[in-house]
Amino acid sequence: MKKENKELIICLLSGVILGVLAFYFQFTRFIFSYLTILVHELGHSIFGWLYGYPSIPAFDFTYGGGVAVHMHRKIEITYVTYAILIYGIFYLRKNLIPLICNIGFLIVFALTSRNEWADIMRIYMGHGTELVFAAIFLYRGLTGSQSVNNIESSLYIACAFFIFSQNLDFAHSLRNDAAFLANYMQGKGDLTHDFHVLCLDHFNKSQIKDVAFFHYFATGFTVLIGIGFAALRAFLLQREFDEEED
Repeated sequence: MKKENKELIICLLSGVILGVLAFYFQFTRFIFSYLTILVHELGHSIFGWLYGYPSIPAFDFTYGGGVAVHMHRKIEITYVTYAILIYGIFYLRKNLIPLICNIGFLIVFALTSRNEWADIMRIYMGHGTELVFAAIFLYRGLTGSQSVNNIESSLYIACAFFIFSQNLDFAHSLRNDAAFLANYMQGKGDLTHDFHVLCLDHFNKSQIKDVAFFHYFATGFTVLIGIGFAALRAFLLQREFDEEED
């Protein structure tokens, strides 16, 4: 086995173990949960703006967690989003992986920006952005992109699997833990939690377990996306190296 492959396996295993352990122990889970809270509320705000809902993220110091305050939708903002994504195709034309991501989101945006799915995306992409960041962390850890050494790569992977573990546990608890589900449906203060809002505004109240199942699937799929893009980058680099040798 090549030295590079051994180092990659060590980074992956150590990162997975650290990430899962950080989630398993209550103290470290509490500390690192603020990472996901920050990413979660940024996700609501970023996708709110992309879909035309001016939004501001904030921590909730009264009840804990976070909150993203949004205003009424301004459809004109979505034209700016289209312009940025279309320009992104030209700007990223020589960088395959970002180009694939840009085109993929442009297709999703075109399908969801003109109907109620715009609001669904704004609401869901709190949790969804957690998965996006986890995929980026996993990609960077596996490829060594932006990493100074193997320790940093392992920490990227640890962050990724902390987020994956948290989201898998969240979705599993919504589907299988009646007490957790009842507490989630109660909300906090005057605020209603995301998946409950989705069911109240766009689906049926009884479908919250279906939304949780989708999120369970989305979490697993995101792991595959991170690994897939890392494998694609390795393939592209190897092909470039082979062409230079020829």
